[in-house]
Amino acid sequence: MSIPSGIDTASGLDQENLRLGGRETACLGGLACESSSQRLPVWRTLASATLAIVGTCGGFTAGVVAQEPAQETEAPAESDSGETDAAADSVDAIVAGHSVHGEAFNEGPRQAAVLMGGTGDVHFPVTSEVPDVQAFIDQGVGQLHGFWYLEAERSFRHAASLDPECAIAYWGCAMSNANNAERAKGFIAEAEKHKEKCSERERRYIEALAKYLNASTESRDDKRRRAEEYIAALENIALDFPDDIEAQAFLIFSMWDARRDELGITSHLAVDSLLADLFERAPNHPAHHYEIHLWDYKRPEKAVMSSGLCGPAAPAIAHMWHMPGHIYSRLHRYEDAVYQQEASARVDHAQQIRFALLPDEIHNYAHNNEWLVRNLSFIGRVEDGLDLACNLSEMPRHPKVNTIDGRGSTGMGRQRLYDLLAEHRLWERTLELADTRYLEPQDDERREVERLMLVGSAAAMTGEAERLGGVRSDLEQRLEKVRGEREAAIASALETFDQQNPPVEQEPPAESEAEAPMESNKPATESIAETEPAPAEEPREQRREKAEKEAAKPFDERIKRFERALQALEGFVAWRQADFAKAHELLHDLNDVHESIRAEVQTLAGETEEGLKKLADQVERRPGQVIPRAVRAWTLAELGRADEAREVLEDLRGTSSCFDLDAPLIARLQPLVAAAGWPEDWRLEKAPAEDLGPRPDLASLGPFRWTPPAAPHWTLTDATGAEVCSAQWQGRPVVVIFYLGAGCLHCVEQLKAFAPERDKFLENGFDLIAISCEDEESLARSIKDYGESMPIPLVADPELTAFRAFRCFDDFEKTPLHGTFVIDGAGRIRWRDIGPEPFMDPKFVLDEALRLISFDASAPTASPDITPSTPTTE
Repeated sequence: MSIPSGIDTASGLDQENLRLGGRETACLGGLACESSSQRLPVWRTLASATLAIVGTCGGFTAGVVAQEPAQETEAPAESDSGETDAAADSVDAIVAGHSVHGEAFNEGPRQAAVLMGGTGDVHFPVTSEVPDVQAFIDQGVGQLHGFWYLEAERSFRHAASLDPECAIAYWGCAMSNANNAERAKGFIAEAEKHKEKCSERERRYIEALAKYLNASTESRDDKRRRAEEYIAALENIALDFPDDIEAQAFLIFSMWDARRDELGITSHLAVDSLLADLFERAPNHPAHHYEIHLWDYKRPEKAVMSSGLCGPAAPAIAHMWHMPGHIYSRLHRYEDAVYQQEASARVDHAQQIRFALLPDEIHNYAHNNEWLVRNLSFIGRVEDGLDLACNLSEMPRHPKVNTIDGRGSTGMGRQRLYDLLAEHRLWERTLELADTRYLEPQDDERREVERLMLVGSAAAMTGEAERLGGVRSDLEQRLEKVRGEREAAIASALETFDQQNPPVEQEPPAESEAEAPMESNKPATESIAETEPAPAEEPREQRREKAEKEAAKPFDERIKRFERALQALEGFVAWRQADFAKAHELLHDLNDVHESIRAEVQTLAGETEEGLKKLADQVERRPGQVIPRAVRAWTLAELGRADEAREVLEDLRGTSSCFDLDAPLIARLQPLVAAAGWPEDWRLEKAPAEDLGPRPDLASLGPFRWTPPAAPHWTLTDATGAEVCSAQWQGRPVVVIFYLGAGCLHCVEQLKAFAPERDKFLENGFDLIAISCEDEESLARSIKDYGESMPIPLVADPELTAFRAFRCFDDFEKTPLHGTFVIDGAGRIRWRDIGPEPFMDPKFVLDEALRLISFDASAPTASPDITPSTPTTE
């Protein structure tokens, strides 16, 4: 029952909601359907409920702000087992910033949850007399159904903080981490400690999951067995408690998810029948998400109805808007897919801005947005695609969640930007971006060759000879360097081989040896293997050739990569010069060049029918996409085949509702449009499909682009009592470190790591300041004990006001956390790290800060008058 990957690792909440638990009144409850035959009209019923949540002021995100704070409840001084006192006795042994409850509680959310609404019409009865526990459990279950695992865990942990005896709260935390086995086991063990205080139904959920998580997974049979037993346990709960719709929902999910335990789905229709029964009882249940997953790769058309209902069923969960995009994309309904993916992006952006999240901490964020860019490209919304691809490049990088080599927003955004620029032939735009961070040089050789080829192609197609020459020279120098490395590697390998395998001169055997009689006293029992000759060794020269090839092998593909890039540049030069035959000769076998370009060039080179066939194949393979039809229509017109060109153009016009008229591949069709007698804006409005569910205005869900959130303002004092406030850095970026005092060894190590680098930060326009949870007196003593000048200014925050405001605080355990922030001159949080351990890499922080700030037009200003902390004298 492993849950799909993508669990988020950190988050935060705005401070006006940290105390928490106020109830959001808008909900999707109360909707029903009399029979399965009435499932389709539920869309109309859902529309009003969805719009009630989304509203007109930033959607549910705005609605959540106005909440009544829930009453805070304190954990009992002593549990029945006496564990509370034992834990208190060992608090001093806990490393600062770590959870007193153990390793499982260190990761995941450390800030309180809010009742946000819009997480699904679900109800999971729980044993607890504490107000709001039931509401947070229901919210967490809805978030589980939407794969919003970080927030699900937050909801369950909040419920546990309200009622530490609530066993299901810990079960929920385990469910939120079922693909993180160790954390899940830690949570389910906690649930088992309290299971005797809950109902039989709750106990059976806990016991089923505990058995599943602790079962052997050494063999395929073990995995299958545990999946079968877990499914059987959920089925029995559903049978014994027929009113428990959630048992049926979790059963359906587990039957689909069991493929991860080597247990495939025996019958998709059987699972679909369970879903149909569930929707008859609860038409707007978030299990529409599971219907989409069930049919996604099998028969996507069978999930169209649920695709219309999935987002409205839980509009606060971005992934619920995203998943219908899978179905619409597979059915080539790209405009409908774009709506879903854009809705998902906007919900995520609203969440990120409000809660000061790093974008890649959100489950599936990068995947949704890179796919959105692809679909925007397919329907010709080129500018929006570029805007979003560039925005992905602006996302904060972090070693844990977003690296250039990974599948986060940075890597995917870069790839989608390259694709857009090359496929839509945006040569001028490519050169505009070439000297910006959007197309920055890459450390990785493969990525750098790709970048140079893109920029060089744009230079060739725009006649920028100087730029083209520079790119060509760069590639040639790199190629020669690799060739030199190859020769050196071969020479070294051969030298080693010769030393280990010196040539052996064959000499005839001595006469006495040749005439020696054969031994006759060998034992009769000697094995045949002992008497057989050893296999002949491969000749030395062959082994030497193999050693040479092995040494050259790592360099051969690199050399080919450079050679292909240079070949492509020559091909683009020939194309611009209308030497189509030469261009075709150079480009036809280069898969790095988009297929529409190669087919167009082939056609213009005289291989007319072959090229047109390739273009026709592309239209057939990519139905509903703009590029294949736009290129085919233009190419046919260039060949004088006006009627055929007009036919393709009319087909393209059928999906023209939103493409950019000034995109190069569309703009060059204008003569064909004029010849057809169509208006200059020849796009046709598309009527919405009848099978769509309720669709709120996208702007009500959140912004299209991610923007950095505003940093909280603070005013604190240093060790001398002098006031220091955040306003002093207005107009200048600053790195803020939250540390847990001199008593925290890790904090001292962090300050020692950053202190020697302060000059580098200052040289690049960044100040440094560190905020301690100590009071002024303790801070002064710590500075004195440091024994030397501390170049980083230190300020005291004994009330943890700033710690809380920046979410460097565990709301569940009431303890401060480590934090490192980059704040720009406009007072926005550009990067941050919060957790049980301090961030120890000052070089990464500076490099990333410079990269992020470079996207802004503003330059750093003079440093505020803050002096380094020095030892005080008594």
